[in-house]
Amino acid sequence: MSITLNAGKTAIPHSAYSALVTSPTTQAETTMTAIKDFILRTGLQTGDALPT
Repeated sequence: MSITLNAGKTAIPHSAYSALVTSPTTQAETTMTAIKDFILRTGLQTGDALPT
């Protein structure tokens, strides 16, 4: 499955946010995307602690 974006670029979705962010450009963006994906995948709710 792939999604064609307005700029004619094709992104292959690997996570819930892949279609929104085609390629994270900084380490901070990559980290935030990974944390968001973890939260969605595990079903964490507001107030739940992230594992350390």
